[in-house]
Amino acid sequence: MNNKKILALILAVLMMLATFAGCRKAGSDDSALSSVNSDVSINYSNVDIVEDNSEPESVVDTTSDIESIPTVNNNSSSTENTVSVEEPNTNTNPDGFEIYGSGTSADPYIDTPNADTHTVKTLTIPAGKSVFYSIYRVGGRILTINDTNAFVVCDGTKHSAQGGKVSFKVVDALASDAVMFEIGNTSSTDKNFTITFADEQGSMSNPTILKNAGSEVTLKLEDGDEVGHFYKYIAEQNGTLKFYLLSDATKGILLATNNRNSAQRSTESSEEGEVKTDSTGTYIELEVEKGDEIIINAGIKPNKRNKYVATEIKWLAKY
Repeated sequence: MNNKKILALILAVLMMLATFAGCRKAGSDDSALSSVNSDVSINYSNVDIVEDNSEPESVVDTTSDIESIPTVNNNSSSTENTVSVEEPNTNTNPDGFEIYGSGTSADPYIDTPNADTHTVKTLTIPAGKSVFYSIYRVGGRILTINDTNAFVVCDGTKHSAQGGKVSFKVVDALASDAVMFEIGNTSSTDKNFTITFADEQGSMSNPTILKNAGSEVTLKLEDGDEVGHFYKYIAEQNGTLKFYLLSDATKGILLATNNRNSAQRSTESSEEGEVKTDSTGTYIELEVEKGDEIIINAGIKPNKRNKYVATEIKWLAKY
């Protein structure tokens, strides 16, 4: 064997020895590495538990979105962003119906007459005191309180009891408009009053009753009265009923209607033969049966300027 081969063999042996020595050195730390691996395994177990209860980093935080949605908490005691609604004052009247208001001039009781009795029953008014009412559907009607201890202030005028009652015509107002009244009690004891509202005597809804035919009727009408006065007569027998206009026919008008058949006659009629004259005067006539309801309207005839001038009208109904 030549020298070069011997040298190469020696170098190979030396390299093997160096490699073995390196492996032994590393192997001397095997026990420590095993210990470390054991500890790391335990730590991984702990880390796994932590990871199971933690929120992944990929989860999107939606807290801001949720907070942007308004919520309602009915049990919250906070008054922030709340609207206070004041409940109206209510009372129960003697008829058992609820009415609004507290009875002061700033907050009067609100009421409407009973549809059947046309009355308003007041709450108890203390002795020597008064209360305020705002009442609908009473404009132009006649107010009456049958009590000597009552007084009423309406439209700035005080109406005291005369002859044991308070009675006056209410100012004109639409049915949709309320009229204010101050109702007073002059008694030494607390009292309730019954206020009656009636249509004016002689109005279409409250005509004057003509009990018998054959008597002359005199009526005085004021300037500007375009409606006139209404009468109601119940026919006492079958026959022809004549209605005479005894006063100046150029100033007055008579209109008669039989409600049973709606037959109607007028002293202003242009129909030939409808307006007649005899020794008593100018008249119109209706055929009636006993029990028929006859409505007679006596009114002012407007002058050439279409003005309704105060006048006196006399008329007569007879068979």
